[in-house]
Amino acid sequence: MNVLVATPTYADKLQPETAAAVKAQKFTGQWEWRVYRNNPSAVPCMANVQAQYRHIREDFLAGPWDALLTVEHDMVPPENALQSLWDADKPVAYGVYMLRHGSLVLNAWEYAGPNALGESLSLQTRRQHKIEPEGVVRVSGIGFGCTLIRREVMERLQIHGGGNPDQSPDVPFAYDCNREGIEQVAHFGVLCGHIEAGRVLMPAGTSAVEVKVMALQTLNANVGGSSVHMDAGQEYTIIASAVDDLVRANYVRVIDASVGSGNALLQAPKDAPAQHPKPAKAKRKRLGTNVPR
Repeated sequence: MNVLVATPTYADKLQPETAAAVKAQKFTGQWEWRVYRNNPSAVPCMANVQAQYRHIREDFLAGPWDALLTVEHDMVPPENALQSLWDADKPVAYGVYMLRHGSLVLNAWEYAGPNALGESLSLQTRRQHKIEPEGVVRVSGIGFGCTLIRREVMERLQIHGGGNPDQSPDVPFAYDCNREGIEQVAHFGVLCGHIEAGRVLMPAGTSAVEVKVMALQTLNANVGGSSVHMDAGQEYTIIASAVDDLVRANYVRVIDASVGSGNALLQAPKDAPAQHPKPAKAKRKRLGTNVPR
């Protein structure tokens, strides 16, 4: 039970909350934490991310460790993260956290077979996937934010961007695991914070929930299986399962992902600095909420 905890970062981007959370880990085995700053590019980019993870893999394989735990520079894992992911006893075990950049969904993606990645489990109900509050569920990936990878997997798979210099290596890694029959799981007892602009995003549930957005264009959008008219500049409360595609198409912008049902998509810990949206004067509408709970 010997684990390398690796944190890739750039310049001074390592967050103090991340450092404190790593140092607070409780583990019955041995572990060592290393921070990596070997960036070939002078500016932050995916080429740096790919290079760092390749270097981490080489460093890991040259050492005595049984597993690698990646904790990225803006993650806040709970103190049980290392122990719980180790105890899951799977080739690849992911902590659960929120993705950012407009797509406020869980990093844990539904297992959809050996040749595809599913969709985020934020878009599925807890009942559909039989996820217990602290349970482990098979997934198709994705996200190296807080991920434990066993040595045999690191020996077997390369770290790469799939031929795309702008691709994060976690997606090709997830595809490679699925194709090679390497089981990947998400541990819902390891809920991690993800720092964004002074706020710590925390997953607070996996049920279908509601998200407040502002329409960037006037259009008829597919919301919950129905065509709904949306006017540019207006605020709407829609189900989370409709958000990702609308954001990707630049049709809407997420304003607040903590509205709606009691199963909030994200929350900020009491001791974390919070960002509160300014009161909006725009008309608010609730759309597509007739989804199974």
